[in-house]
Amino acid sequence: ETRGLAALAAAVRGRAHTIQVLGLGANRIRDAEAAELAAALGDETLVEPLNQGGDETPRGDSKLQLRLEHNALSAAGLASLVKRLPAGCAATAHFQQPRCAFVSDLCKMGLCSQPSTIYSIGASADGSHAFLALAGGGLLRTRLSPWGLDGQLDGHTDDVNSVEVRGDFVISGSDDRTVRVWRANGSGTDACVTTLDAHSARVWCTLTTADYIYSASADNTVCVWDAQEAVLGAAVLVTRLEKHTDTVYALASTAGVLFSASADKTIKRWGTTGHALELSWQAHDASITCLTHADRANLLCSGAEDGKLCLWHVGADSAVCVAHLRAGSEASKAATMYALAVEPVNGEVLCAGGSDGIIQMFDLRSHMLLHVLSGHSASTVRALCFLKDGTLYSGGGDSKFFKWQAPLFSNDAAVDEL
Repeated sequence: ETRGLAALAAAVRGRAHTIQVLGLGANRIRDAEAAELAAALGDETLVEPLNQGGDETPRGDSKLQLRLEHNALSAAGLASLVKRLPAGCAATAHFQQPRCAFVSDLCKMGLCSQPSTIYSIGASADGSHAFLALAGGGLLRTRLSPWGLDGQLDGHTDDVNSVEVRGDFVISGSDDRTVRVWRANGSGTDACVTTLDAHSARVWCTLTTADYIYSASADNTVCVWDAQEAVLGAAVLVTRLEKHTDTVYALASTAGVLFSASADKTIKRWGTTGHALELSWQAHDASITCLTHADRANLLCSGAEDGKLCLWHVGADSAVCVAHLRAGSEASKAATMYALAVEPVNGEVLCAGGSDGIIQMFDLRSHMLLHVLSGHSASTVRALCFLKDGTLYSGGGDSKFFKWQAPLFSNDAAVDEL
């Protein structure tokens, strides 16, 4: 509350010892409360404790670091805050409450005749374009700034479930049982370079590394393709991972390791050199539908039809669940999770979307629910995609494409850059 922040500021000013860091992260602080905090801190110079002579000696290099990460401040609120802070006070306020900056309805744009699910979103490394994987076989190339359709990749004959962008290439997986590799030439007429065809059922997910393209399927397997050969036009199947006993829905990777998650309720870890199975464990009480790895936090994150999000520390011989996060709104009780993404700026926030139409944001350190984003109504959220600057895009069963922006701020930068 504002009164509490004012009292805290007064305590800081009247302290007996130098305070170097004042941490107020993940407290849902909004603009008005931040303004009260800045005003309460006042303009007094931060000083060291009294010296032996009884004189107050200013500490020339002293800075109180005010940490406001993961709150609910707007860009304007942050600009106002830094202007009002006293001399010698530095503020950081990364990843505030994201706000909807843009929404586009593909139906209203005439890109589909009825609400069409956006199953996946892949963005180019420079953030200029995104590719939208749609029900019915559509794969759209769009400009992100300014927003607009920039072409369509034709070739899939059924729902496109996944799309990812790797350099100059786009990789997509479909209900038509194939994986396609496209050259993204930027002209709006992107060409299919290779079709990877080895599955006997729909392809739910793909994951591409420097050496391999992995495809997960309803035939209970993961196919491993030579990525270098694929971009040159050759479909070279390296091996097939066959230890799951039900549909493989999701893949994730980190250095030297591949994870796969399945309707058989297990997660399996594979080495990426010989692709041997290294570890397997039952992770949920229902089908596991999404997976991602938070590299900075060194956590594997899984979501399932049981309405749970689990954070795993995976060691050499075992996996330990360090937290269960409650997925879904109060009304939905337990929502099936379909999409996970970790914000890339600090790597400390996990975003989750599912069948109740909301996007939840969790702090990976405290496991606290930070924010809930509503916009997809009661429609399932199927796709989440971050740009490098922390901008989030989402898509779902309502054919709507959302852009969410969170202010990223440090007062080492000029205020007019916010």
